[in-house]
Amino acid sequence: MELNIIQQICSSRSIFALKDDTTYASVESLYEQDDDGEPIEAMCIWSTLEKAKENLIDDWSTYQIEEITINDFIENWCLGIFNDGLVFSLNLNLDGDTQEAQPLDLAYKIAQYTYLEKLEIKLNKFQDISEFIEKIKPLILE
Repeated sequence: MELNIIQQICSSRSIFALKDDTTYASVESLYEQDDDGEPIEAMCIWSTLEKAKENLIDDWSTYQIEEITINDFIENWCLGIFNDGLVFSLNLNLDGDTQEAQPLDLAYKIAQYTYLEKLEIKLNKFQDISEFIEKIKPLILE
């Protein structure tokens, strides 16, 4: 996963998703499969508002952009997507190019970056970012 994506997320302290009334934009994973050999779902997220806007076309033309705060993303989204057995599709573009990330790996990299750069991130379920890192590190599949 490119450091640039992590920097963009941490700089804006937001991540962007596309949502309609009932679902979020997703695609089939290019790399991950379920037990039956079928591609698992990859939730689409973008590191900038501009990149998300580029994808409001075709099947997603009626979707709305949802801004997700960085603390909500690492505490709720990443843990929820992990529990659901899904992955993230990062910065999907019109050519279909994307990177995929395991949810806990992405949360860990974001948390590490915010810690090292001394960025203030207020968490609701953890005392601070160092506690989050300590709790999530054993769960990362390296």
